[in-house]
Amino acid sequence: MLPRWTGGGSAGTAVTGSPTRAAALSFLRPRFTGTGLRRLLVVVALAVVIFILIFRLSPETDELLALPDGVRHLPWSRPVSDTTSPISTAHGNATADQRHGEQAHLDADSYVTDATTRLPHIPAKIWQVYLDFKPSALSVTFLTSWLFRSPSYSYTLLDKAGALGLVSRLAGMATADTEKRVHIYPDIDVTKPMVADNNKAENTKGIWPWGKKKAAKPIHVEMRMSSPAEWRDLTFAKDALKQYEAMPRRVLRADFLRYLVLALEGGVYSDVDTSLVRAIRDWVPEAMRAQTRLIVGLEADTSPPVRGTTYEVQFCQWTLASAADHPTMWTMLDRILRKIKKARGGIFGEKLSDEDVLAITGPAAWTDVVFEHLDQVAGTGVGAPRITWETLAGMREPRFYGDTLVLPIDGFATGVPHSHASRRVSQQTLVKHQFHGKWRDDRG
Repeated sequence: MLPRWTGGGSAGTAVTGSPTRAAALSFLRPRFTGTGLRRLLVVVALAVVIFILIFRLSPETDELLALPDGVRHLPWSRPVSDTTSPISTAHGNATADQRHGEQAHLDADSYVTDATTRLPHIPAKIWQVYLDFKPSALSVTFLTSWLFRSPSYSYTLLDKAGALGLVSRLAGMATADTEKRVHIYPDIDVTKPMVADNNKAENTKGIWPWGKKKAAKPIHVEMRMSSPAEWRDLTFAKDALKQYEAMPRRVLRADFLRYLVLALEGGVYSDVDTSLVRAIRDWVPEAMRAQTRLIVGLEADTSPPVRGTTYEVQFCQWTLASAADHPTMWTMLDRILRKIKKARGGIFGEKLSDEDVLAITGPAAWTDVVFEHLDQVAGTGVGAPRITWETLAGMREPRFYGDTLVLPIDGFATGVPHSHASRRVSQQTLVKHQFHGKWRDDRG
């Protein structure tokens, strides 16, 4: 055993230590020094952060995803029965007749708004659709972005059962004794049929006012002229449930449902692979909030049209917001159901292509309707110059047309590799589309 020196200077006294005692006190000696100690502290800090995140998110995850069948309402921080809300207090003190009258006024006129919602005509409702509902496939991060940034908004996730209930409601309205009438844009005016090579600008100039159809070979082109919306009943939807179930691809049904839920209820629709970046109340500049009944955003803004799109300026439909009974939503429903009915045995057969989907229920069809609406509320419909794709080309700030707020490319399409979109979230980014969904070649 080596001697251990105690005392100071060179005259220290040599003593022998006890092996048992040294071993017992060895735990007091530092085992990590320098770099090793820093690494240990980093690992411990990361473990604490992960534990906190799991502790905070696990209860919410269980509540969010443990949902009943059909229409799925996710819980809010404020209970629905909160009696401190001004509306609840007023209704609690009113008679049944008074409450009925107040509700009729809300349904017929506009929704009550406050400093939280701030959008008088667009209800505080968020809608998403997931027909093949699988809790494990949902992103809690995306879902909670909508919840945490939207206090006082209701949230509904529609699966197959809930979707069938919604379509059944439409069919029931079409056959009810009490006739409901809605605004629908009529069939477009058609001039002399033409065959145009869309690779030649001179052949399409003046034919399709809001963009050239993109094709590798000549196609049949019809001139589209907008006409005022007409009051129509819902007879076109009598067979809505049958036609809905006959749609051969799931993406057609998902597209149909977004227009349907906004036509019936109003609010905000967004795909489940989107995340909310900025609170909905901040989407609309304050000066435009009292007039806004429709919010649309660009998904493409480049000429010639970018691959995968149809028009130079094209509107996305992965995120939409509107008042209930907006003519654009009812027009989409009318046109989709009419195309299904006329095309039995035709394009709605087994060979329905992705391009057909885009033109029937997708962004190409939606862009047609939006341009017709813009032209009616702020263009030729009010004696102003016609609104075409060139009117919106290159826009970098939100613009207001009639009752419609049009957002530039970064509003809903930040990150797309074209149209001069920002690659990362910018000040104009309201919703971020993650493009996790794969609808192409989907036959389910």
